[in-house]
Amino acid sequence: MDGEEPAGGTWNYDEENRKTPDEDHDFPPPLRFDPDELTRSVLAEVEADFPDHFGSLEEFSWPVTRAQALEALDDFLEHRLATFGPFEDAIVEGEPVLYHSLLSVPLNLGLLTATEVCERALKHARHHDVSLPSIEGFIRQVLGWREFMRHVYRRKMPELREVNGLGHEMDLPDVYWGGRTKMRCMAQTVEQLARTGHTHHIQRLMILGNLALIARVDPREINDWFLGCYVDALDWVVTPNVMGMSQYADLGSFTSKPYAASANYVDKMSDHCGACAFNPKEAVGEDACPFNSLFWGFIDHHAERFSDNHRMALMVHSWKRRDEEERRAILDRAEEVRSSLDAGTL
Repeated sequence: MDGEEPAGGTWNYDEENRKTPDEDHDFPPPLRFDPDELTRSVLAEVEADFPDHFGSLEEFSWPVTRAQALEALDDFLEHRLATFGPFEDAIVEGEPVLYHSLLSVPLNLGLLTATEVCERALKHARHHDVSLPSIEGFIRQVLGWREFMRHVYRRKMPELREVNGLGHEMDLPDVYWGGRTKMRCMAQTVEQLARTGHTHHIQRLMILGNLALIARVDPREINDWFLGCYVDALDWVVTPNVMGMSQYADLGSFTSKPYAASANYVDKMSDHCGACAFNPKEAVGEDACPFNSLFWGFIDHHAERFSDNHRMALMVHSWKRRDEEERRAILDRAEEVRSSLDAGTL
C-alpha cells in the first residue's frame, strides 16, 4: 500500500501477469535436495507397502527440514521472484517450475510461516530489482489467497466437503490416474504430477479442475483425488480451493463465478495445443477439442442458473443466440466426449 491507496495505483496486476515466454526462454533451475536417511527409509517403506501406487518416488527432492526450507526460500528470492509475476499463469511443456516458488510444501509442513515468507519477499523486493507485478502477485498468492483459504475452511467446514450445488454426478475419469488420452494438456499435466507430485496453480485450476467441472464430475471425487495425489495437499488448503473455487460446488459462497473455460484459454496460456491431436478452434467433429463442446454443454446445462450471474450471463446469452442446429451438434459432441471420458477412450 501507498498510504490508503494501492502501490502503483491499481489493486492487482492480473493483466501484466498473463504473459507467455518465448520458445528459447531460459528458466533458472530450482534448488533440489537429496533425500536424507530418514526420507530414504520412508520412500523405501512406501515402495514396499504400496507398489502399485499412483506416481513415482524417483524425483523426490523436496525440502524436509527447517534449514532446507530456508535455503529453498533464499533460492526463490534470489533467482525467481523478480520474474515470477509475468509468467505465473503460463504453462510450458518440459518446464514444470518456471518461476514458481515451490514453497507450498515447506509452508504446509510448518517448516516456514506465511508471515516470514511475505516479510522476506518484501524486504528482498525493496533492495533488489523486483517489479511490482511480481512482488504483488506473489504476496497475493500467499497472503491474499492461501491464508484466505484457511479462513474459508474455518467458517465452512465440515459442510464444504460434501456440497454438490450443481448436482454433478459423473465418476472421475481414468485419465486422472494416468489413463491414455489424446488430450495433450491432460496427458502432459497428469504425467508431470505422477512424476513430481506437483503442478502449479493454473494447471490445477484451468486444466485438471476445469475438465472435471465442465464434464460435470462429482466434485467430491475430484476433491479426494487432489487430496491423494499432491505432495503439498492438506485438507484446509485443498478442499476450499477444489469445492469452492475450482468446482463451484458451493454455488459461490466466496467466488463470483465458476472457473469454466473453453480450449481458447488453454491455447492462449500454454504450448500444448500446437502438438495436440485435437483442434482448439473447433467444437464439433472427431478432431474438435473436448474442452469446447464440454464448455458449451456446461453452459447449456446450467443456463437458467447462470443467467442471473453477472459474470456468466453474457456466455448464456451468446449460447442462446446460436442457431439451434449448431447448438444441437455441439451438445451431441459434448455427450460423445463425456461418454468417451467415462469409457477411457478419449
